[in-house]
Amino acid sequence: MRNAFIYGEKLYVNFENIEGFLKKDGNVFPDMEMIVLNKSGDVVFEAGDLYSKYPDGLNQSPLTLNANLTIAAPIHSGNDYTLKIKIGDKNGKGIYEVKFDFKVSRGELIKVEINKVSYDEIYLYSPTEDLVIPDNAIKLNEEVYLLVEGLNGFEVENGNVFPGLAIKASDNDGNMILDEADLFSDYDKTGVAVTDFNTQVMSRFRFTGTEIQNPVKCTVTISDKKSDASLRADFNLKLSN
Repeated sequence: MRNAFIYGEKLYVNFENIEGFLKKDGNVFPDMEMIVLNKSGDVVFEAGDLYSKYPDGLNQSPLTLNANLTIAAPIHSGNDYTLKIKIGDKNGKGIYEVKFDFKVSRGELIKVEINKVSYDEIYLYSPTEDLVIPDNAIKLNEEVYLLVEGLNGFEVENGNVFPGLAIKASDNDGNMILDEADLFSDYDKTGVAVTDFNTQVMSRFRFTGTEIQNPVKCTVTISDKKSDASLRADFNLKLSN
């Protein structure tokens, strides 16, 4: 099992052929708890009774239990963590515990240039699959997000910031297939609440057609209309049917 993950990925843990539970009316009643600790031993994430949705128990044979963890806030890239899982028996005293150390890093396929800003995370995400796209491979007609979390450094006026967001994309033959000058133009007067902006900035796009030549070269620029602060992300996408 690998122990290095890119921010936003899902970590899956499966326990197969679990035995030793006391049965009631032929069913077993497992309990599972999961916590994540940082390097200092502080709990950053905790989930209890992951099998509470089975009040009547389980009668699988062989029994397989599973859990998953989305590696996202309050977990952050550039850090080491420990995942602890405890399996118990709601009808007995049996306990099984496992500990797993893992590292979190940023993906290397998105090149970022910043000017007078900072950010926590940046990644491509598929809302359909509910997964990060670590290899930059997407399907035609698939909706994809570029997400930037923890973006700070824009000028604040009355609790609002005034961003611009531009997207350009061209295929390997140089054909411009996407050119959006400013997806935030509707907020020129009102601005965007700084708390929402700092939490997450999202650019959404979708590629259609059959004549697009890989790779698709994309540039997303988030700029401050009240200063020269900005973030630019460059990445290539590989499209398939």
